[in-house]
Amino acid sequence: MSLKKHIMIVLIVFSILPLACLAIIFSHIFTDSQNKLINEYIVNMSTREVSSIGDFFEKRRIDALAIAANEEVEAYVLNFKNKQVAPGQATRLSEKLREKKYLGTIKIVDLNGQIILSDKLDLVGKRLDDFQDLKSDVQIGVFVSDVAQSQAELNSFTYTYPVYQARQLAYYIVQVLDTDMLEAYISRGKFFNTGRIDLIDSQGSVVAMRSNSQNNVQEAMHTNSFTDIWNEVALNEEQNGFINYNIGKIAHLAYYKKIPQSRWLVLTSLDKAEVNAPINKVRQFLFWSILILFALITGSYYFYWQRLNIIRDDFLKAINKVQAGDYSAHIDYRRYNEIGLVARAFNRLIKEIASVTIQARKNEAKYRFALESVNGRIFEADVTADLLISGHEYWQRESELMMGTKHSDNIRIIADKYVHPEDRQAYLAVMLPENIIKAYAAGNTDMYVEYRSKIRKPDYEWLACNLIPVLDTATKHLMIIACIKNIHDKKMEELEIIDKAQKDQLTGLYNKVVTRLLIEDYLDNDKFLQNGALVLLDLDNFKRVNDCLGHLVGDRLLVDISRELHDLFGEKHILGRFGGDEFLIFIKDFSDQTLLVENLQSILRICHKKFSYQNEVIEVSGSLGISLYPEHGQDYLSLYEKADRAMYKAKSLAKNQYAIYQERF
Repeated sequence: MSLKKHIMIVLIVFSILPLACLAIIFSHIFTDSQNKLINEYIVNMSTREVSSIGDFFEKRRIDALAIAANEEVEAYVLNFKNKQVAPGQATRLSEKLREKKYLGTIKIVDLNGQIILSDKLDLVGKRLDDFQDLKSDVQIGVFVSDVAQSQAELNSFTYTYPVYQARQLAYYIVQVLDTDMLEAYISRGKFFNTGRIDLIDSQGSVVAMRSNSQNNVQEAMHTNSFTDIWNEVALNEEQNGFINYNIGKIAHLAYYKKIPQSRWLVLTSLDKAEVNAPINKVRQFLFWSILILFALITGSYYFYWQRLNIIRDDFLKAINKVQAGDYSAHIDYRRYNEIGLVARAFNRLIKEIASVTIQARKNEAKYRFALESVNGRIFEADVTADLLISGHEYWQRESELMMGTKHSDNIRIIADKYVHPEDRQAYLAVMLPENIIKAYAAGNTDMYVEYRSKIRKPDYEWLACNLIPVLDTATKHLMIIACIKNIHDKKMEELEIIDKAQKDQLTGLYNKVVTRLLIEDYLDNDKFLQNGALVLLDLDNFKRVNDCLGHLVGDRLLVDISRELHDLFGEKHILGRFGGDEFLIFIKDFSDQTLLVENLQSILRICHKKFSYQNEVIEVSGSLGISLYPEHGQDYLSLYEKADRAMYKAKSLAKNQYAIYQERF
């Protein structure tokens, strides 16, 4: 790792990183403490408001209890049930009820929903609206309704008190109250800048509010996430809890607390931006402090490193290039001071080293080729410029070519005129300049090719060419130094060894293993194969020849038959000896069945021999089993198995016959 990176790591680890960790810890502690204080404050505000509204409802309960305990009211209700109401009794009681204006509109309703007494005499005898809803809700005790939405009773709600006589529900006292009556019980003070306290019924209507509040929580929040949260809160059995919701892009933190003996609740909310404002200021202060500190440190480092050691990086880069073998390194420093003198001396030194190194590499390659080759020919070429540099005498003397301007033209002329057709593709793949460039780019620095050529003699001889690429760092050109030497004798010995390993020693045909490999390779790789025939040949009475005439006669018979079979099928088809008196022939594409039959009959004629021994004539013939590709199989084992079965079928019928495999065998 460079010194520059070491300094940067030290600066970060020992200065910026600890400060950042402390800032994160402090910010976390401050945030937790602030959130706890704000949550406690919101809870206390809600608890105070719930207690105040609870007092209001408790006074309404006491008022209703006083009305129910009035003897005249009890007598009136009893007389009404018995239909014995005295004239003027309802009028007198209505007037008494009207005297209690602070109670709002008062209605006494029987169990069927009929108003039997009211401070408004014209309501007596009428049926109470929404009585079924009231009846089902009052079963659990005192019932406080939602704020009325009708135009007639806007901003009003009902407080219903069930009256029991002899432990049975007798009637209801319904007080219709105006929301203005709650004004004395609702705190109008602010907390924080965005805090608000709202008294809300179960439908989301704001019962008591500040002047900047909306009439309905849900209607005022079209682009918010409060509606779903509110529905969950209204139906939730929990009496209090914190909720989070958005109004537009503004996030709110709120605490709700339900009021006993009602479905109302107090909602205390606060803008989260105001909650997070103090900690955000602290975070901004810490961020800018760390940023300024980092800027001061890096600025000092920049001044020290860039101003006082400006040439150091250039020297290090140049030295790294030279160590990697790139002698194109150059330090551009134009000032005529001590550093400038060192830079110019360094540039001259690198240039001289590059020249000496390149020449040394060339000489090394030439001398190495000279030592390795007795009759070798060396030439040098610039493959980037496609130019032959040295070795003109060799090209003119050995190939009798007129030198062209391009090295690639000479290579193609030699390939077309002197290289064996089977070796031209491999020769061009190694020798052409464009192929040398691709091989070098792929990391191949030692290129070699063997090929047959007839440059000096009418017959082809095996030659080997070894090429070593050298990159000229001064010109960026790729050079090659090549050595061509004659390896004919050595190559022929190698081929002879390979041939002996592949051939049967007696007949010169392919042995059993190589025959199978050749057939399998042909079946797998020949894209133009359309049909073929696998012929299994077994000589009849060959054992009697060995037993009666001796193995030498048997061997001469096998050699004679092998030679004639080779003359018949040549190199076009695959022919091999499977051992003993068995031969295997794969006849490649044949035009029609007639041609196949002619080949089979020719095999039978070759195998038909007669020998005389002690007045006894020994007749040799051949039995052939044939399987066809692709009808009988598309792989070697399938074809051989069926040809073998067909051959035994031919022997069982009559010798000197052939049989083509059939399924009924």
